[in-house]
Parts: sequence; structure tokens; C-alpha cells
Amino acid sequence: MCVGPLQQNYSDVLRVAEFVEMYRILGARHFYFYHLSASDEVMRLLRYYQSEGIIDVLQWNVPAELLSQVHYAGIMAQINDCVYRAMVVDNYRYAATVDLDEILIPLKHNSLAFFLRQCDEGRTSAYVFRNVFFFKLDSNDSFSLPAHTHNRFLYTQMKVRRTLEVMPTHQRSKCIVNTQSIIEMGNHFVWRSVPGYTETTVPLSVGLLFHYRDQCINCKAPLMVDYTARRFGSLIWDRVDETCGQVFTESGICVT
Repeated sequence: MCVGPLQQNYSDVLRVAEFVEMYRILGARHFYFYHLSASDEVMRLLRYYQSEGIIDVLQWNVPAELLSQVHYAGIMAQINDCVYRAMVVDNYRYAATVDLDEILIPLKHNSLAFFLRQCDEGRTSAYVFRNVFFFKLDSNDSFSLPAHTHNRFLYTQMKVRRTLEVMPTHQRSKCIVNTQSIIEMGNHFVWRSVPGYTETTVPLSVGLLFHYRDQCINCKAPLMVDYTARRFGSLIWDRVDETCGQVFTESGICVT
């Protein structure tokens, strides 16, 4: 998993824990975090995951005077660094390029790993997941919240209404790529691939990008109920609580 740069003293520890644990449930084996600036609590969680061999924390040294001149802390360079790093350094066949508020959700498979094993025929450069939004401003649905849970807000379990409109391919979409096929990667799709490889847009019945936005793009957009992510609830609540308890032993709470 290639994660967009942590910047502006990023401080939402619970979101990081939910992100990592959800993708681990979905079959992710390793995470690359690029650190520009984050709170002490976030770094404490990342050091825990690093000690477990789950993530690499890479210092992303963008000079402060250049931050206003490059898009999202140099994310294009970061994405390409990560895809090549996954291929050359760690010999991963697949890499996903996502931000902390994005979850690639398989709809017909139990995990992304199962999806890739069944669908990849060897000449696909990228599987493009089309985007739908969930908004933090929307009401919470706590119906499935376990009584014993200490960390009581997970986006994937509390936000169940998403935009009815599915955005077109390449508009805020995100990808899982075959690392050996990539020449140049963009934020939302492959810019250049090795000859003979082509990208595939994942059918809407097979997978979507669930994008949990803190601020809504169009607050008046029609919404529909979607409980898909709730099928992981029996695992994600307990995994997040266990991790937060291991890292923050005094309270067991990952702060938001």
C-alpha cells in the first residue's frame, strides 16, 4: 500500500489505525508511509507498526519553501517512488496508491488479494476503482457499534450513506497496479505503462473506491445507503481496539 504524504502535522491516529487494519483484512501485506510532518501520537502508532514489520516510514524531505509550489507535497514523485520501491526493493507484484481516507472495496470477493488472484490474467497494468463519497458531515449510524468497543468511531462502520453517482474512470479513481508494468504513475491512473499492458476499469458490481471525505464535495448530492463495509465489522472493531491498546496502554484510545 502506497500512502499519500503525511503533512500539516497530521494527527488523526484512529484513522491511521483503521486504514491499516482494514487493508490488512483486505489482504495487504506491507505499507509505505511518507512522513513530512505528523503528531507525536501518529508517529508512536507508526513506530509500533514499523516494529511489527508491517510498514516502512520514509522521510519525505520536501523543502518548506517549495510546498506551495508542488501539488500535495510532491505526491506525484512520491507515488512513483513508492511503486518502484515496491517492485525493485521488496519484489511486490502489486501496489495500491491511496490516501488515508480511501478504501478499495471488493464487492464480490472476500479480499483484494482474492480479487487479484481470480481476475489477473497477466497483462493488466492497473485495476482502476471508480470513486464514491461518504461524508463526515453526514449523520453517524451506530446500530452495529459493539458495546465493549473503546474506540467508538470508525468511518467504515459509522458512515453508511454514500453518493448515488459513481464518478467516471480517471476522476478521483485509484488503482491497484502491476508494479512490473508501470513506467510512470499518476495520482488517479497510469500515465505510461510497458507496451503490451493495458488498464482495466473494475466493474461497478465488482469493486468501488470508498472515499471518506471530511468535507463534502457537493453537500446536496443524492445519497444512498450502502452497508458493504459493515461485513468487515466483526474484525475491524476488535483489531483497531487491540492495536490502540497495544500502543496507548494508558487509555487504549487512538485519538482523532
